[in-house]
Amino acid sequence: MKLLYDMKGQKLYKRFEKQGKKWLAEVEKYNEEPFKREVIKGKWTVGQVYNFLTSHTAAYHLEKIDECLAMKKGQSKGGKTFNGTMAFMFNKPKIKKLEATFSPKQPEDIAEARNEMLKFIKSMYNYALKVADADKKSKVAHEIYGNLNAFEWYELIIMNYKYFEKYKDKLNRKISKR
Repeated sequence: MKLLYDMKGQKLYKRFEKQGKKWLAEVEKYNEEPFKREVIKGKWTVGQVYNFLTSHTAAYHLEKIDECLAMKKGQSKGGKTFNGTMAFMFNKPKIKKLEATFSPKQPEDIAEARNEMLKFIKSMYNYALKVADADKKSKVAHEIYGNLNAFEWYELIIMNYKYFEKYKDKLNRKISKR
């Protein structure tokens, strides 16, 4: 049975790995100045986006996965909210305007962003193996989406990477115009 879960976990990880490796390859295209420059007033820098996707995701999403994994079978009650149902049905998260309420730390340099991304990609492999074997009824609340199980929290990370790719592309267009 463990082999089956390992295979499911590896399949799940492959979905994240595609996104993670794309971000890792693209960080090499920057030099330090545009990576740290605010190119759209009031918006995050490219560096802050990278920091958000590694540090914040590790501190928030992976912590929620750990909470799900630590629960006794079926301990939580309740399901997703309407927004949660829609986000997972259409694979499109509803993300608030984070710039107004939260500002991630600017990485020291591109090397730090690269190293954090590498570390995060490796940790996602280990989480995929754990999530594949997790109880689907053990859920932890998300403030917008309702109660999510470990697999759904992992899926949300993948959705966030896709969402922020569009955000980064918008920043890149501004950078290339300068």
